[in-house]
Amino acid sequence: MQAYHERKAVHDAAVQQLKQQFNRLAFARLASIVLALVFGYLAIRSGNTVQVIVAIVSFLVFVVLMRLHFGVKRKLVLEQTLVKINETELDFLEKQLLPFDGGTRFLEPNHPYTYDLDIFGEHSLFQHLNRTQTVMGTRGLAQSLLGKTDSETIQKRQEAIAELTPLLEWRQLFTAKALLANDNEKISDTLRSWNNNQPTVPVFTTILSYAFPVLGGVFSILGFLPGGSSLFLNLAVIVFIFNLIVLASQLKKMNAEIAFADKINQTLLRYSELLQAIETHEWKSQLLKDIQQRLNSSQTSASKQIHTLSRIFASLESLQNGMGAILFNG
Repeated sequence: MQAYHERKAVHDAAVQQLKQQFNRLAFARLASIVLALVFGYLAIRSGNTVQVIVAIVSFLVFVVLMRLHFGVKRKLVLEQTLVKINETELDFLEKQLLPFDGGTRFLEPNHPYTYDLDIFGEHSLFQHLNRTQTVMGTRGLAQSLLGKTDSETIQKRQEAIAELTPLLEWRQLFTAKALLANDNEKISDTLRSWNNNQPTVPVFTTILSYAFPVLGGVFSILGFLPGGSSLFLNLAVIVFIFNLIVLASQLKKMNAEIAFADKINQTLLRYSELLQAIETHEWKSQLLKDIQQRLNSSQTSASKQIHTLSRIFASLESLQNGMGAILFNG
């Protein structure tokens, strides 16, 4: 119990320090963008070179500060989550509160022992054990309590638990990142469906989606060249319109595919961090070594593959906006 009090105090102090940094950077961002706007306006009016340089430098400083501000915000949210985790454990130990999921949805009326032994539900074994923060983790814990497990697997799990027990800081950081993934049944089912049911696009449509932008660009360049004919510009406009027609024919499918792109992107990014934590730690127990080996079995680790997938979903966010779709596909 003392360990949770100590960890909470450490993270409380970190939260206060990060809040101060966050506020200072917010003020600096505001000052730099105001400076850029003021000197930009003055430069436009007077054409003074010094004012132009000050405006550009101020804007670049704003961009740098914005990235720093975002980084501090991520650290702040992580530390606040770690504080919450320790508070939850202290509530459980000191006040006998059970804020954890009881897994009522996993109850099976015809199961030989889940009802009699209170495996799921309020004040159940599952609720006391459950610290999972992802859908797959919750399902995995439930399945381990529902099914039969051989003695060898049980022994491997006990060894893994014995290794993880003293790693309180590692475990809490892992839990915090899992909590920040904001995983839920809808996102999990969407990913599963997306993986199992890949959408198909007609070959002809795929060819047109590449050909029209290229033709539009070529016609536009030819039209703007010295002595270029207006015919090329007219052709560029016609190609642009046809490209929009192709886009409109596929827009419904596209919107269905990327409806949750933003949420899935963030969830996958956290998944990548969780896998990396497992991949990079030096484990001793056989079960954790086996898991690590599976994650690193290919040339590219599982965490890097998930991170790449996260970036793909991030790039799809712009397509949720109609204007973005026009700009990128027109």
